[in-house]
Amino acid sequence: MPFSFFFIIVFSLKKNEVYVILLYQGEKTMFLEIYNKIKEFDTIIIHRHKKPDGDALGSQLGLKRAILATFPDKVVLAVGEMGENLSFVGSMDIVKDEDYENALVIVLDSGAEMLIDDERYKNGKFLIKIDHHDDSHPFRENDYLEYISKLICLNKNIAISFINTSYYKELYKNDSYKFEVEHFSNGDVITNNIYDRNATSIGRMNVAKTSINLVRIALNSKDKNEFYNNLASTLDLVKNELLQEFEYISSKYKENFDYLFSNNYLMDNEKLENGQKIKKVIRNGTLSIGYVGLLEVKNLLKLSHKEIIDILKFMKNKCDEYTSEYKLNFNLRETDEECVLSYLKGLDKSIYGSIEDVTDKERYSIYSNVFNDDFKERFEIEKELHKYSNGGYKEIICLPKNYSYKKLYEILILASENDIGYIKFRMGKCE
Repeated sequence: MPFSFFFIIVFSLKKNEVYVILLYQGEKTMFLEIYNKIKEFDTIIIHRHKKPDGDALGSQLGLKRAILATFPDKVVLAVGEMGENLSFVGSMDIVKDEDYENALVIVLDSGAEMLIDDERYKNGKFLIKIDHHDDSHPFRENDYLEYISKLICLNKNIAISFINTSYYKELYKNDSYKFEVEHFSNGDVITNNIYDRNATSIGRMNVAKTSINLVRIALNSKDKNEFYNNLASTLDLVKNELLQEFEYISSKYKENFDYLFSNNYLMDNEKLENGQKIKKVIRNGTLSIGYVGLLEVKNLLKLSHKEIIDILKFMKNKCDEYTSEYKLNFNLRETDEECVLSYLKGLDKSIYGSIEDVTDKERYSIYSNVFNDDFKERFEIEKELHKYSNGGYKEIICLPKNYSYKKLYEILILASENDIGYIKFRMGKCE
C-alpha cells in the first residue's frame, strides 16, 4: 500500500545545501519507513503529475538532490515531460524500461493515478506516494471514478472523457496506444491526423466547422431515398464551404498570428519562419461537419435506431472520403450548442409550423435525451453514436437531486465498459 506523506524542500543556493522540513501524516514512524526504503534500493526513480507546475518540478528535483546529498552512490532519476517555460528549474533524466526492474519508485504531487506522468511508475519493485492532496485518491484502478462521482454529487459541473474506448485504441494503433485526447466543453474532440497517425490533440485545433440541419433536409424529402440524396448534396456543399474557409486561413502569414506562433502553441510551429504562410501548420487541425436534429428526424421519418445509425455511417463515410481526397482532417460531430439548436428550430417552425415531436419544442434535442434510466441498455444503444461521431458526441445524463454517488459511480463504470466517449451530467446535489 503506498504511503501518504507531506514534505517541504527548501534550497539554500549560496551554501549549496538542502534543508528538508517534514510534516507527518499519521505515525512518525512513516518517515523512518520511507528513509529505510530509500536506503534499501540502489535505484530511485521519481515521478510527478503531467503538465507540471513549479511545485511539482521543485519537489521532484529537490527530492532527487536531497537523496543524492545523503546517498551519493545511488542512482536517482527524475522522469516526465518537461515544460519549456519551466526549463530553468532543471532537466529530466533519460530513463530506460530496464531501469525500473529493481527500482524504488516515488510519486510526488499526484492525487490520482490518471494524473501521473509516465505510466511506467507501475513497473518498479516498490512504490511510495508522497502527496499533499486528499487521500481519497489512492492509486487503485477506478478509484478516480469514485472520487469524480462524489464531486458530481456535490453539484460540481463535470464532464468526463473516456479515452480507453475501443474506437480510440483503433484510431491510435500502437502497442500501448499512449495518446491524449482532449474534449472541448461542448464535447468536440480532435482525433485523426493524416499527417501524423500518432499525433495527439495537443497543438492542434478545429480550423473550421459548419453544422447541417438534418430536420430541414427531412422536411424537404418525401421519403428516405430522397433524404439521402439531399443529405449527400448538402454534405458536398458544406465540404466546399469548409475548404474555402481553410484556404482563406491558410493564405495568412505567421506574423498575422503572433500570439499563437511566438508561444509555440501549435504542432509543427517550428517549421514556419516569418513571411511564410501557415498552411503546413493548420493542416494538422480538423474541419468539422456537425449535425443537428437526429432525434427529430427519427420522429419525422418514423425511423428505427438502426436507420439512425445508418445515417451516421453515411455521413462519417463521406467525411472519410473528403479526408482521403483533399488530404485534410474532416470529422463528424454532434452539434449541441443551444443557440444553434434553438435558432434552427425557430427557423423551421416559422416555415413549416408546429409539428409534434419535431418543431414543437424550445430547441432541437440531443439524441441521448430520449433514453430512460436503464443505463446498461442505454449505453448499448448510444455507443455507436460515439463511435461514428469522431469529432465529438456528448452523452447528456439528467439525474435527480437525491441520486447517490455510489449509483453514479456504477453509471461511470458502465459507461467505461461500453465504449462511451464523453458524458456530461445535469443534476442537483446528491445525498
